[in-house]
Amino acid sequence: MHRLNALGLTVGSLLKVQRKSLFKGPCVFDVDGQHICIRNCDACKIILESTHD
Repeated sequence: MHRLNALGLTVGSLLKVQRKSLFKGPCVFDVDGQHICIRNCDACKIILESTHD
């Protein structure tokens, strides 16, 4: 959780999945206009809530 907060991923952040690798590889997200790449084990700890634009 601390690592995700350090990357700018906080409660209420707008998050878009840009790319998900196969075989439990890293994932690329767009977080409030910033691209971050994190390990699959860290990405599994993110809880998402769908929004309607």
